[in-house]
Amino acid sequence: MTSAELSTAAAGIKRVSVIVPTYREVENIPHLVERLDGVRRANGLDPDVLLGARSLARVASYSCSPGGTALPGAAVRNPMEQGNLFAKLALFVWVPVTLALFSRGSAPRATAWSLIGAVLFLPQLINFDLPVIPAFDKQTVAALWALIGCYIWHRRRLRWDRAYRGIGFFLIVYLVGVVCTTLLNGDEQRYGPRILPGSGVYDAVSALLAEILNYAIPFFLARNLYRTRADLLVLVRALVWLGLIYSMLALVEIRLSPQLHNWIYGFHQHTFGQSARGGGFRPMVFMAHGLACAMFMLSTAMVATTFGRAGGRLRGAPGRALGAWLTLVLLLCKSTAAIIYGTLCLPLLAWGRSRAASHLALVLAVVVLVYPGLRLGSLLPIDALVAKAASISDDRSESLSFRLLNEEMLVERARQRLWFGWGGYGRNRVYDASGADIVTTDSQWAICFGSRGLVGYVSFFGLLTAPIFAAARRIKHLQDAKTARLLSGLSLILAVNVFDLLLNGLFSFIPVFLAGALVGAVEGSVVPAEAPQQRRRPLKQPGAQVADVSGRADARHAGADAPRSRA
Repeated sequence: MTSAELSTAAAGIKRVSVIVPTYREVENIPHLVERLDGVRRANGLDPDVLLGARSLARVASYSCSPGGTALPGAAVRNPMEQGNLFAKLALFVWVPVTLALFSRGSAPRATAWSLIGAVLFLPQLINFDLPVIPAFDKQTVAALWALIGCYIWHRRRLRWDRAYRGIGFFLIVYLVGVVCTTLLNGDEQRYGPRILPGSGVYDAVSALLAEILNYAIPFFLARNLYRTRADLLVLVRALVWLGLIYSMLALVEIRLSPQLHNWIYGFHQHTFGQSARGGGFRPMVFMAHGLACAMFMLSTAMVATTFGRAGGRLRGAPGRALGAWLTLVLLLCKSTAAIIYGTLCLPLLAWGRSRAASHLALVLAVVVLVYPGLRLGSLLPIDALVAKAASISDDRSESLSFRLLNEEMLVERARQRLWFGWGGYGRNRVYDASGADIVTTDSQWAICFGSRGLVGYVSFFGLLTAPIFAAARRIKHLQDAKTARLLSGLSLILAVNVFDLLLNGLFSFIPVFLAGALVGAVEGSVVPAEAPQQRRRPLKQPGAQVADVSGRADARHAGADAPRSRA
């Protein structure tokens, strides 16, 4: 969010609210000083600042530090005070809801609805900050209680070695890297009057717990619980249902502007000015940003299209019709990147071969892995990309040029601590001699590369892309077309979400959750859902008993619908 955008949002009013997300909010606080000061100078405003509880402490320590600058003319407000009673109770209410889902339903269904449902419907910015442990917000509360519920009622489905074996090794490297990053950045950084504190053991423990709650638990649960084609269908149906529900809410905000979070929880979760698009509005519903909402609608449209191509129906409605409806809502979300992704991927899922979707997913994954190398080696054809964007729109050209220029400065900063990065407190950002923050970070790859270093980037994005390569190898040997369709569709959905992290931030753990589900499906050999029914046939045909046993073994190891092919 730039000062110009804040100025636009503030036009015609006497005050403006700046809302800083709780995710990595510490990194935004030094930059917030310059942004607020620019708005005040340009418009004569005294802006209000809406911050999470942890950020309030950081603002106080920053303002009181030697050479620190207080927020200029700002009234700092906490969403815990700004939100209504329901916003404060929502996180507590979600605990019994999660436990009820696990006690009364299957583990795959309960996990999908409790984790993804929390991201979609619980309030942004509301959190409960306790000493040492990370702030409990909607993601960490959902992840922790989903793990507890699964352990109480479905512990037989959990294998703890799946947290670190195989592709899970990337997760372990990432967590170890987080600790190393924090401990290696104990030095204080000075830029004119600005002082950026170093980190210590306290910060290392807090950062480690935050990464476990936000990423490790969702990945671990998904990897354990989505092992068969039946499990994958449970996840697919849950995503389609959630997409249909969210499409109705999105239409309300497309027509009336993003107001649902304000109506229900008592405050806006993000700057209102960024919601104006194309003479209308871009919905946010209860997510962190309109981009996050658009990407979720894209993901559900792709899921529904894949489901329909595999012959699936939801309460009698064909999956392809549901995919068409969700695609229409995606177009109304007015997010350029999500619409481009949909234009490229949806026709391929609707009419292309499974191998073609898998190959496209591989291409996107390779781009994600090599992109930092291109930036480090100055091999990216920046001028050609800007010229191509200019042929589409001058606004797009200016936006891309601004983004690439800021990336270049952030990459140069990251080179100074290449392996483990700069850690938190905004140390990965670029400051001039006066201490002013002169860069804007939009993309998750730049945030991860600058704050966690090359080790953090390779391990985190390796965790997200390795399942795509594993799925591509598995699809080659699948004989069951429906199973291959589901795997290729999920692989492409994950690839698009990961590719978008080169452009935008990581708003939730949904991509990590999808990566865990894809790993589980590949490792579990994706046993067809029809296999249990096929086992009863030998009771009526004794002579086929030997063939049936052999067929079940083939299904376990090759993922093919072997009993049906031998019938």
